[in-house]
Amino acid sequence: MSKGNAEFTELSKSQYKAQAIWFLNGLKDDVTKEGNKVWDFAQRFIAVDDKGADGNELDEHESHKFLEFFNKTMTAMEMREALRTIDQDANGHMSLLEFLTYNYKMSVQDVVDMPQGDNSAELDAAQKLLDEVGTAIAEVQAKKEAQHKKLEESKAATAVAEAAYAKVKAAEDEMRALEDEQKAAVAALEAEQQAYHDKIAKLESAVNDPRASVVSKSKASNELSQAKQEDPLPLRKAKITQEASLRKVAKQRAACEAATAEAEAKKAEAVAAEKALEASVKELEQSETDLQAKLGEAQAAYEEAKKKSGGGLGVLYWMEREMFEADKSLPARKQRYDHKADFQFKPPQ
Repeated sequence: MSKGNAEFTELSKSQYKAQAIWFLNGLKDDVTKEGNKVWDFAQRFIAVDDKGADGNELDEHESHKFLEFFNKTMTAMEMREALRTIDQDANGHMSLLEFLTYNYKMSVQDVVDMPQGDNSAELDAAQKLLDEVGTAIAEVQAKKEAQHKKLEESKAATAVAEAAYAKVKAAEDEMRALEDEQKAAVAALEAEQQAYHDKIAKLESAVNDPRASVVSKSKASNELSQAKQEDPLPLRKAKITQEASLRKVAKQRAACEAATAEAEAKKAEAVAAEKALEASVKELEQSETDLQAKLGEAQAAYEEAKKKSGGGLGVLYWMEREMFEADKSLPARKQRYDHKADFQFKPPQ
């Protein structure tokens, strides 16, 4: 293996981002025209690779998926032949640099010899800050998205709990009203029964009153006889039946109360969970605001380093593109870039 091939193989072992930046640095002024294409190629490599951004090459199956996405579909034989043409370590895999070499019809030596410039300390510091902010924004966005999903689920659960509570509460109220009717009916029967007993007692008192006249006693005696001839059984049976009905309704009402209490507890639990998630979302939104400020700091550091940097344009392109992508994930009112148009890299003058 030649020295150039050995160096190319080592470069291909680096992560996709480093491979892309190496290639973009070598394009010099062509970065403005080709930068977005190389970015898209790198992002697709990352998307296809199970290792994501930590990967450095695709296996044969993953390579097929990558090529199909960019309408560069080949037969298995054609792809193997293409891989053999550019595969420097003969491992049957395709690194990003290998693909870019093949796609741009360059030689391995051309890629190895690409000038990289001299990155300044300021640029390195800006890159470090940008990496930290970019990672933090991605984490906040992922958490925020997850919390929003949980919040929607929680709101749905709250609605279900509130509906269930309203249903059992209505049933309890209906049962209470029925119980009140039954109590009134029992009270009416008791009053009727008491009135009968009071009448008997009054007539017996009149009959046995030594001060009463013979006529009065005779009249009271006749009325007492008639009253005692009345059959109290239907009244007693009606009262017994009504009391049994009342006990049944009371038991049903107690069951409804228990169901209402359980539903109310579930509703309170759902409401509390919803409020906790709302508070969590607000905290994440505040973190997002704080990160927006840090992203602004990273942008300022980048612009300052950009003026002093002797580094390759690929590094500058990549940093600014990362800021563009990080900015895209922020709410529209907080964005610093115009995302209605494609990203446009402006090299330092």
